[in-house]
Amino acid sequence: GPSAKQMMFLARELEERGDIDNALLRYRQAVAMEPSNPVAHVAIAKFLLRHDYEPAAVHHLRAAYDLDPANRWVIEELLARDQLPPVNPAAGRS
Repeated sequence: GPSAKQMMFLARELEERGDIDNALLRYRQAVAMEPSNPVAHVAIAKFLLRHDYEPAAVHHLRAAYDLDPANRWVIEELLARDQLPPVNPAAGRS
């Protein structure tokens, strides 16, 4: 079957043609196929921000941050919205 990467490519094509509903559906399918892939969460977050779906975008930004806390773009987008999760000082210690 198609990969999440193919779904994201198709979503971008649909968005460029102005088919926003089907583009969103493909982005959601990409995330559903690979929920632990931060790239999929970043892709849908960028799409949602382009189309002013701020709360949904923040949800995916936080998911991307949990999966890849070093992503500068994600950190900056969360900081700009005062949505960066607090740093857990106990994290990483056993």
